[in-house]
Amino acid sequence: MTPFSWTNPYPWPRRPVLAENAVATSQPLAAQAGLQMLAAGGTAVDAALAAAITLTLVEPVSNGIGSDAYAIVWDGRQLHGLNASGRSPAGWTREYFGGQKAMPSKSSSREQSGTGEKGSSSRPPSPASGRSRCRS
Repeated sequence: MTPFSWTNPYPWPRRPVLAENAVATSQPLAAQAGLQMLAAGGTAVDAALAAAITLTLVEPVSNGIGSDAYAIVWDGRQLHGLNASGRSPAGWTREYFGGQKAMPSKSSSREQSGTGEKGSSSRPPSPASGRSRCRS
């Protein structure tokens, strides 16, 4: 007996897919971009970025650079939850993040500060006050 029924009482051209890796989006081309990233050896985060970037092209009125992001990511040792919704602080300008030669990481910021302490950084904390320039 098959534990999964392929019959669908509604007229729908797409079939469910069972696989080791999957990408789900509202647009098939974006899902295909994510799957191609996985096939090329990328991670789930790489696939999510590929799909999101494609969505900005194929569904421009629904997705964009100011959109929200939610993710549950396993890094090989620990599960992380990301809630990147809401507004960015007004102080987070191009100038604030300028001068970087690479994407900052926890280890690189500890090395730059010379302390080696977790969470230490040579960069000052972001401004907590002020209005955001983003509109939701």
